[in-house]
Amino acid sequence: MSRVVVAHRNLENYVRKLSKEEQFAFGVVVGQSGIHDKDYVVHLARTPFHEEEETADGEPVKKPESDTKQIDNQLLVNHALSVTRMIPGSFSVLGIFVTSENNVVETNDFPKTAKVVLRQVYEVLTENKQLCGFPTDSSELLFLSYCSSNSSFVCKSLDVKDSSASLKDVDWKFIDKPLIWQKFEANYELDEVFPLIKDEDKINVEENFYNSLGAIGDQITQSIIFIQNENVDESQTVEAYVKDRNSKKEETNSIAASVYLPAIISPTDSSTIGKFEGTVRYTGMVCSRIWVHPKSTLKLVQDFIRRDILRSLASRIQMFVDDQHESAAMATDDITVNEPPRRVFIDVPDSRGIQFSEYIFRGETSEIVIDQAKEILDIEVDSNQIYTDIEALPEFDEDISIFSPTPSTNNVKPQETDVNKTMYMVGIGVALLILILSVVLHLIFR
Repeated sequence: MSRVVVAHRNLENYVRKLSKEEQFAFGVVVGQSGIHDKDYVVHLARTPFHEEEETADGEPVKKPESDTKQIDNQLLVNHALSVTRMIPGSFSVLGIFVTSENNVVETNDFPKTAKVVLRQVYEVLTENKQLCGFPTDSSELLFLSYCSSNSSFVCKSLDVKDSSASLKDVDWKFIDKPLIWQKFEANYELDEVFPLIKDEDKINVEENFYNSLGAIGDQITQSIIFIQNENVDESQTVEAYVKDRNSKKEETNSIAASVYLPAIISPTDSSTIGKFEGTVRYTGMVCSRIWVHPKSTLKLVQDFIRRDILRSLASRIQMFVDDQHESAAMATDDITVNEPPRRVFIDVPDSRGIQFSEYIFRGETSEIVIDQAKEILDIEVDSNQIYTDIEALPEFDEDISIFSPTPSTNNVKPQETDVNKTMYMVGIGVALLILILSVVLHLIFR
């Protein structure tokens, strides 16, 4: 029995429209896999192509023509990684799609080319384990081809973990009935301290961050998740759970979940004292939102929430690390808070309420989100479809310097910090003087 993939009709219209605009185009397939032996596709995103780019020889990049050999593998896999950072933990990149004037599936080079690009996508998505880019319960990726000359769709799948696997037929269905999704929300409070470990003669900041992220990931994996403050039956489907809540006349448009970490007590004899160059503290709230198919089990919901939290943290850390060279240039002797970006949510048009995410630093506006949504997701949104206030901006004490890649009114100059320290020392000196005088007077007049 061939694999079954279900998508809404508006995605078919998207591909047909794209084929009229461009002779040859490719992109990524986003959806939820393994629900009752079916995959549900929620979005198709064309890989952006910039004609002004140049090759290593300085020649302008030629726009690809109707042949799978013309697919820019590096451009495609980087796009798949960018899309993964912007989608909830309940969705994954399920494969790629191609639109062409010719039927690329019938070309002699298709099997080899398709296998190479699908395996490269898999390698990139699994390289960063914390990003949770590839479903753990699946080993197949899709290749959807659309031929504009005869208006036909053909879909194949490949077991990317099997080096000897061949491409298999897929039953791809476009349906008119909108797909139904259930929304779950959770807030994960983070307050962890990790040592800065020195590697030889220097501190590798990036390595320290990823090591601490791995430790946080282990904690999240062991977490216990309650639904509506209840320890639920994990085998129950979302559909049955919602039906039960509706019978009690309880709100089910968005169902709340709570994440609890188990208390881990290490044996005292295994504890050691180490000397470190400093510490890194993670503190704040991660807002999680996922959308699941009604046929999903509550166990899958819990796994999706864990995956979403970890993916969100990994995305922020990566963006933060990319800006570390600016942070290092502004380092001072004071306590410095390097503020990572916060999560904002974007309405996906014609999706029955699904939202994707983007991350913005302090001082950045929704205009950046609008541009990124068009560039990476190939969707057009306005400011009314962007929610920037779900995660609040943190507040800091005045004696703490804040660094973010964009200018902020909260930055405190070092001179102001020095004044605060001076006033603090003067206050202590005056208090000591009063104490000495009171003791002397007490001895004289007693």
